[in-house]
Amino acid sequence: MLRNAWRALIILLKGAGVLVGVLAILVAVGVIWFMLNPPFGSPETGKLHTSASRDLIVQAGQATLAIQLEARLNDNAMRSPNGQPGPPTLSAHLVPTPNGSVEGVRLLIAPGDVTSPSSSVRETAPGRLDWTMPCLDGPGRPCRQVVMLLVEAPPSATDRKLRLSVEGDLQYPNFVPTPGWSSFDLDLRSVGSQAGIGPNPVADAGGTVELAMGRPVVAVPVHVEYGAAPSSDAGPPPAMLRLALETVRLTETAPAGLDAPEPVRATVLAADGTVVGRLGVRPGEAPTLSVALDPCASGCGRDYRIAFEWMDRRPDADYRLTWRAEIIGMPADDRAAVSVAMRAGDPEVAGMAGTTLAPRSDAGPLRGQRLEVSIGGLPPVDVASSPVHVQLLVTASVDPAVAVGTDVVRIEPFAVEAAARSVDVPFDVVPGETGAIVVNLDDGCPASRCDRWALMSSIANPTGPVPSAQLDVTWQLEVRAWRLVPDAAPLTLSLDVR
Repeated sequence: MLRNAWRALIILLKGAGVLVGVLAILVAVGVIWFMLNPPFGSPETGKLHTSASRDLIVQAGQATLAIQLEARLNDNAMRSPNGQPGPPTLSAHLVPTPNGSVEGVRLLIAPGDVTSPSSSVRETAPGRLDWTMPCLDGPGRPCRQVVMLLVEAPPSATDRKLRLSVEGDLQYPNFVPTPGWSSFDLDLRSVGSQAGIGPNPVADAGGTVELAMGRPVVAVPVHVEYGAAPSSDAGPPPAMLRLALETVRLTETAPAGLDAPEPVRATVLAADGTVVGRLGVRPGEAPTLSVALDPCASGCGRDYRIAFEWMDRRPDADYRLTWRAEIIGMPADDRAAVSVAMRAGDPEVAGMAGTTLAPRSDAGPLRGQRLEVSIGGLPPVDVASSPVHVQLLVTASVDPAVAVGTDVVRIEPFAVEAAARSVDVPFDVVPGETGAIVVNLDDGCPASRCDRWALMSSIANPTGPVPSAQLDVTWQLEVRAWRLVPDAAPLTLSLDVR
């Protein structure tokens, strides 16, 4: 009896050992799996990638090829359940082959038709162009862009074979994987004879302007002429206006934050004041903007204005801007590139169209921890004939440190419009001193002019006992406006402060 009981115990212990071993193995496998696949880890950010390529032959004696690129996104790709992706980016570059060198070859981007949005293009490497595909926000909106890729090469005695490569990427927000059934498609096709044509005719003008807070708008009138090119449903526009910018900062002022817009921009306006394109530039960059020109039955002449605008947030930041405008005749299937001509006028410094200071209360200067500011008297943003450049100059004086109990006070202006983007434009003021920042009214509102702002002061890192009294800052507010097109009528501006 005792011997049987002992045998049963041994069998039980062996079974338990096996069970424990199995459980240990399962636990080890589970630990390894969770280490490789953490249940609460962040999923990889989704990315939609596409590419297309095409072999090009530039025959002996030829100089120009035109390739049409059509990029298409479906609506699934444009709106995911957890956030808005994009914007999609495109890049194009030429790849040399054993029978063709890219030395001296120029790659340009032009709008595919006169209704296509202007493309802001950056040359990120020799012969490599990057640009953003303009897509509207919102669900159920497919996105499409048609552009012309112009390959210009110096004439050669032999044929040259090159490869044109185009890539597109759509990066989704963090924690948003690529949604199913997404599609991002690229299509390349030749325009005109694959053998190419002669060089595109080009006329150009350029110069330099200097911009500062007190001289924020300088405009240059530009007159362009180009030959006859009747309207056609197929093929590119007859000519394009191309603007290239470079800028340098003349002062030692630090940049005004990573999210700050480009500190200098150019606005291209038609003769009636309609804005046809905008291009921002930062020091060290050299972006370009292309605007398609309308077809016409006979020789055409068009007048434009290029308004260069100071868009920085630091009042003491000065810039020198170098600009170059080109008008380029473009080829089509059965059309030689049209002749072109251009001339630019003298730079015109815009005069101030309106200014006003915030009214002071009967008790003295404006004081408080938070103010809300509404700006009145501005023309509606949808009035194309009255584009204006508007700045709100915010000056804050902080009480001495003994009164506020800190080494620094944070001043934060932000737009209160419902559709405003997140605009982070804080600046610090040492107690007992004064600081200032310039708020451009189109910094934070993508579809409207930001005319309502809030100003907040706060103690970020107290260094001593925090005073029982509420933090008070003395504010000085001034709004100023300049017109981008000549108009003798003044602007009657107003400031409502609460």
